[in-house]
Amino acid sequence: MKSLYFRFLSVFTAITVLSGSLIGFVCYYECEAVLKAQLSDFLGESARSVNEAIASRVGSAAGVVRAAAKKEFMASGDTAEIERYLKNAVELSDFFYNIYYFSSDAKLSAAAYSDNRDVKPYIGLDYNGFAGDSNMRGFRASAHKAIELKSPLFSNTFYSPAKKLLFTYIAPVISGGKAAGLLSAAIYANDKNFQNFITALKSHPDQFICLFDSEDRLIASTGEEASAHYSRYAALEPGKVLWNPAAEGTEACLVVKAREPGACISTLTGVGARAIKNTMANLRSKIISYTLLAIAAVIFISILFSRALIRPIKALVDGLKRVDEGVYTHRISAGGAGEIDEAIAAFNKMNEKLHKSRVIENLWNERWND
Repeated sequence: MKSLYFRFLSVFTAITVLSGSLIGFVCYYECEAVLKAQLSDFLGESARSVNEAIASRVGSAAGVVRAAAKKEFMASGDTAEIERYLKNAVELSDFFYNIYYFSSDAKLSAAAYSDNRDVKPYIGLDYNGFAGDSNMRGFRASAHKAIELKSPLFSNTFYSPAKKLLFTYIAPVISGGKAAGLLSAAIYANDKNFQNFITALKSHPDQFICLFDSEDRLIASTGEEASAHYSRYAALEPGKVLWNPAAEGTEACLVVKAREPGACISTLTGVGARAIKNTMANLRSKIISYTLLAIAAVIFISILFSRALIRPIKALVDGLKRVDEGVYTHRISAGGAGEIDEAIAAFNKMNEKLHKSRVIENLWNERWND
């Protein structure tokens, strides 16, 4: 019976170990997929949060500029009135670094700065001559486009001397269906240092954030490592999750890009593979530990189950041995189920018949001897 018992136990143990290992293996890889999906959602939300924070502020400031462009005195060319209005707009809000008013001949006629600097040295500047100014790159083309379309637009991004990110917003002043002037505003992306703002959004040491302008130029990032990733993700489709394998000098990472049309920016958020690997290593250790505990518990239950299963079979075999020894009084009381129960019932019935036959035979022999 030990052989049969160990066979049952070996089968149950093998099934338990194989099943537990398979379940643990599947759980591990399913958890990895779930982890990446959750990280993707988190990164996408982070990118959208950056965009929304900027778009909300920049959009409000752009609304002020659009409203100013519709004022009647803007088209009149009254530079004194225009300058007073621009100063009030800059002083009464923290949206603007500066606001310029260009007349129809592309010359600067009025301006106001948030630091109240003297603007006289700037008066008369022609925006057609801004081509050599890195902070005003693309301004001339954007100004001509805004005038042609008779519609405001974002032109460029640059940093102020205080390292604050600025968006250049251009709004044409339309009068009688023609451009009578042009407003240009440098809008703060954030009222504090934008670098600190995006760095504060990092919730994991291995996370990075990059901000791109409409031409996919890097305008802000959370560090040198993030800057190095720029060229690899410039063409990434917004909203698409990408698992980028490791390349020379860089680490594999999971990245998501989100675009904000209203502010002409896109934000890329990513997390290094190291974060996922560390999390998966911890998860793997826990899955292995819990799987081993579960296997041990099931093996213990299998031992008890094997003993319970083998008990009626052992009783039946012991009974047959007693019959072979000529003992017919043995009755099996161990219960079984199904065919085992039928076999025990048949054995008890057979044993009872054999016992009766033995009794009758003994009585006959006693009388015959008498």
